[in-house]
Amino acid sequence: MSKIQCAKNLCFLILTWLFSNLNLYGQVVINEICPANVSIIANSEGEFDDWFELHNSGASAVNLNGYSLTDDSTKPLQFTFPSYTLEAGQKVIVFASDNSNKIIVDHWEMPINAGGYWRYAAGSSSIDTNWRNLSFNETSWSLGQGGFGFGDSDDNVIIPVGASVMVRKSFNIPDTSQILKTVLLMDYDDGFVAYLNGVEIARANIGTVGFRPSWDALATNSHEARSYRGLALDSFYISPSVFKSLIKPGTNVLAIEVHNTPANSDDLSVIPYLYFGMRSPGSTFIPIPFWFQVPIKEYFNSK
Repeated sequence: MSKIQCAKNLCFLILTWLFSNLNLYGQVVINEICPANVSIIANSEGEFDDWFELHNSGASAVNLNGYSLTDDSTKPLQFTFPSYTLEAGQKVIVFASDNSNKIIVDHWEMPINAGGYWRYAAGSSSIDTNWRNLSFNETSWSLGQGGFGFGDSDDNVIIPVGASVMVRKSFNIPDTSQILKTVLLMDYDDGFVAYLNGVEIARANIGTVGFRPSWDALATNSHEARSYRGLALDSFYISPSVFKSLIKPGTNVLAIEVHNTPANSDDLSVIPYLYFGMRSPGSTFIPIPFWFQVPIKEYFNSK
């Protein structure tokens, strides 16, 4: 439906939210609505469709399987929920869009742990500029346990004081269809660019998006590392469409460059984590650590 139609019909859609199981007794309620979403929350296609939020206000879980909603009285089952358990206190968003998406994240896993082993090299003019790419032969690079840097006592590998450090981590994806969402958590000092299979996916505090910095480029401003101070890491959400265009079944590589400011600064850090929102139950990668804040809101798209 169009955004204008959605704004007109959202209240009707709410009124025709059909409960096929009377045992709910109001346990699942409409908690919030947004009939004119312009920039608040984007759906999985990056569009700002109108939405409403369901909240399980009860003390026990509810499976929404078979429950439906509509904005057309002649089509009472226009959108029917799949098997999805809404835990006590949990919320879920439903977008009123032109497509129907009934697949949302089941759980989160960690394919890349900052504390794992990475290939790394201190910034130098001798580094092959192809180091970011999947095809790069990394065997000449040093191997060490992350993080990397100097000066803050938060690094497992101490590198020489300088303008930058480059790190690479290969990982295997057996089934790309199982990955619905991707979040990169970064602890860094001072600026960074991250690449997946050679394509930029995140950056902060350095240069211009799309332009690879030279090894001796400096971060725009100072940015202090956070984990050694007991603070939450910076989070970067990777667009699902971008991610799906880059990942491959089998071997992939996450490459990150971190830059200092100034070049002779007394500290530098790179401590990265990668998280996947998985489609199905099971275990493919490493379980998430207790401190990872799972995104609160998942959502469906309804026609």
